[in-house]
Amino acid sequence: MKLKNKRNFELIFLAFFIVVFIFLFLWKTSSMIISPPRFLGTITPGVYGLKYEEVEFMTDDAIPIKGWFIRNRSSKATIILLHGFAVDKSDLLDVALFLFKNDFSVLLFDFRAHGYSGGKYCSLGYFEKMDLRAAVNFLKEKGDENIGCLGFSMGGTVALLEASINQHILAIVSDSGYLSFKSAVRDFAKAYYHAPEYPFIPPAVWTAGKRLGINPNYVDLTLCVGKISPRPIFIIHGRDDKEIALINGLKTYEYAKEPKEIWIVEETGHLGAYAVYGKDYEKRIISFFKKNL
Repeated sequence: MKLKNKRNFELIFLAFFIVVFIFLFLWKTSSMIISPPRFLGTITPGVYGLKYEEVEFMTDDAIPIKGWFIRNRSSKATIILLHGFAVDKSDLLDVALFLFKNDFSVLLFDFRAHGYSGGKYCSLGYFEKMDLRAAVNFLKEKGDENIGCLGFSMGGTVALLEASINQHILAIVSDSGYLSFKSAVRDFAKAYYHAPEYPFIPPAVWTAGKRLGINPNYVDLTLCVGKISPRPIFIIHGRDDKEIALINGLKTYEYAKEPKEIWIVEETGHLGAYAVYGKDYEKRIISFFKKNL
């Protein structure tokens, strides 16, 4: 009897240990998805000699979004710059500079749960659409109607997600964007942790969705990117991108409708196109926006 009781206790303890381990694993992995470290950049447009306005606008779900507006008096169009996961708007100041020098006004802002904006969680695009929508509304209130978006990684995906339902975004460039919530998590986990998709990624994505109160399956460009037409899109992706595999860019282009362009950048990893092909990159971006805005 004592031996049987001991075995029962060991089985109960083992079951308890397994449950606790699974809970901790799912909590940790989902936290890595929805709670990125908050980077607070200290560089401002003033470092580049740019005059700027510190701005704040509110999203539909009452999240305060902090940004910089750089007005170019020669401009006939404004480009909204959208940063990637776990960085902030200061990461794109070099891009803002070349746009300004080519007669564009520029709006940069921190996504929710990033930089100096409010919000606790990142949703890889589901809620961030509202951040971009608030930015567009801010520009419209200033009288700016000729609006384009240039997004990087998460920012590129957000630009396409919102443009599919927001007719005020007239031209979109997505640099190294991901196809879906699931593909972003899968590729990141593979690149940094060598984790196979199964059995790790689906439960992590499911848990992240439950904690956010969303269905991650709705963050999927295959469902919506075709709705952007006839407004033009330009997809940029590095052939050697390990963090967000090239197939994301190729599939996004495949599901998009005309007019559309794609530039597969040789010998380039994640978000490496500008660093490797600086002048060519600038020329392509400027040409796209001047042709379409």
